[in-house]
Formats: sequence, C-alpha cells, structure tokens
Amino acid sequence: YAIRARQAYYIKVKAPIDKIDSFDATTEMMLNSRVQNGKLKSGKNTLFFKARSGEKADVTVAYRYDAKNIVIEDAPYAGTIPGNERQLGVVEPGKSVTFTVTGADKSATVTSTCGVIAKLENGKLTVTAKADRKAPRFDNVTINDNGAKKELTILVGDKVRLATVKDAKLLKGGKIAAPGKDSPQSCAVVKDNSDRVKFNFAEIPAGEYMVWTLTRIKTGIERSPILGTVTGKGIVEAMRGINSGNEFYKAMYGTTRNKTKGRFKWDIRIDKDQNKYPYYSPRATTLEKCSGITIAPMRNMEVEVAAVMVLPMVDNVFRSEMVKTLCGLNYEPWKVQAHSK
Repeated sequence: YAIRARQAYYIKVKAPIDKIDSFDATTEMMLNSRVQNGKLKSGKNTLFFKARSGEKADVTVAYRYDAKNIVIEDAPYAGTIPGNERQLGVVEPGKSVTFTVTGADKSATVTSTCGVIAKLENGKLTVTAKADRKAPRFDNVTINDNGAKKELTILVGDKVRLATVKDAKLLKGGKIAAPGKDSPQSCAVVKDNSDRVKFNFAEIPAGEYMVWTLTRIKTGIERSPILGTVTGKGIVEAMRGINSGNEFYKAMYGTTRNKTKGRFKWDIRIDKDQNKYPYYSPRATTLEKCSGITIAPMRNMEVEVAAVMVLPMVDNVFRSEMVKTLCGLNYEPWKVQAHSK
C-alpha cells in the first residue's frame, strides 16, 4: 500500500514481531507544503478526505494555533512560516549549553530526544549532550506549558560553533539591525563588497570545516556567489542563491507579492557543478586556527546575516542529513524517535 506523506508518519502493527515475515511500505512524495498556513480560520471548519480505494482508514489531523509567546533566546530562527520558524542550538558531546527562556510558566516541563538531557529551571534551559555518542547528530528539545509547545533543534558535534549577532563585531561598514515586524531576530547587514563583519566563537584548530550562514537577501538572485568567508587564502564562497526547490522558494520568494522581505535560511558553500536542490553537497573550507569567521559580500547587494555556524567536515551521510534538516525547513525525523524525560 502507499502512504502519501511529506513528513513523519507512524505505522502500528498488531502482531508479535516473531510472526512477521516481511513488511513493505511505499511513500509517494508530494511537492507541496507540509505546513499549511492560513487555510483554516477560527470557527467551524470541515475537512474532507477521499480514499483511493474502498479500504477504510483512521485519519488523525494535527494542527497548531498561537497559545503562548515562549521565547528561547540566542537560538537563531530559520523557516518559511512566521511564528513557526525552526530554532537551532549547538553543543559538543559531553558538554552543556544554556538558553534563557521567557514566557513559560514555572510549571512548564521539558522533553528531549535520547541523545541529550534537557532541564528547565528558573527560566534557564540547560541542554547536555551525552558523552558516549560521539558522531554528529541532530536532537530535539520540547518545552511543554499547559498545552503550549516550543521546540528547539540541537546539533551535537565535536568542535561545532554557532555565533549570533550578539557575538558579532563590525570591522568595516555594515550595520546591526534590531528585530522588527518582518524579522524575528537581530542581524548584521552588509551591502558593499568592502564591508566586513566578524562572528566570534570559542577557538577551533586548523582544519577542514563546513561554514553555514543564516541569511536572507532580496529576491531575484540565484546560482551566483553572494557572500564569502575571509580566509588566509582570500575570500572563499560561503553562500549563494542556489535553491529553487519548493520550500526554499517559499523562503526566498514567498512574500514578494506584498513587496516584503523573504525568510532567513541556512546556506552553505557547495561542491562544484552541484547547484540545484536537493542534489548539492556541502563543500569544505580550509580554516586556520581561529576564534571567529569574517564575512564579506562578494557583490554589491544587501545581505542580512543572522548567524554563522562552523562544523568540521563530516561524511556524506550526515552532510545529507544537514541539508535536509537545515534546508528542508520542516524535516523532523525526531518525531518518530524515542523521547526521554
């Protein structure tokens, strides 16, 4: 049978595992949004589901509505749906990271996927990555507050670094823009190819790294270098308008009909000749021992930079997982993982 899905799905089999000889399922990919925004309004609504055959099926519908304004500070936002952007934090195996949380009651609880341990006390969310799991991975933390939920995606990896605007310093030109009605976060704004802004973080040794930038640009620019990283060998491409896949298209162009700005999205230097989603692969940038990344425009156009993330080069499997998680916007595999208190 077929399961039409673009996100996570559950299959419950009522049979002893030793009695099952084989199990097959086929998924059909649909190129449309997995998060529908504004389709249902307050009041009475009716949804119709039509089966492809005469078989009966149990259908469960999940939806969200604004409940509480829970804010996790210092975790940058990326996504297409205002108010439902994905927030990201990073931590190294065996270490902890703490975020300030506002808007949640003292009775709020927290759950997490099995690779991290999360605690929420006195407005502080502490996430500890288990030391026995060394391979890079994504985990998830959920704050539960009387029905309201706030989620945080956690990237666990050795020598991973994430710097936001609070860690940034303008070296030449540019400016710092505060959050506003069209932006959930502060950002550094550069527009002249001589502008320079440095995002500072704890020191990393020399090596091969992936440099991710969380940016947004004016629309109409694709497949051309836009932002670079200043290295010992000059400026190396760090970001380009490359992704014309459905969800990135919404992130970049979805609001232009109202002549407003697009959404913040993660971008990465890509392998040569791989310039179209979903086939591109993150490419390494050689960095000397450093405690920050200096960002420079590669053309005269305005670019807003909200964060920079650095991670040592990983294998093809996890590079693909990073592209799906950071660029897919609604990809959430942890929905089918075991959670722990």
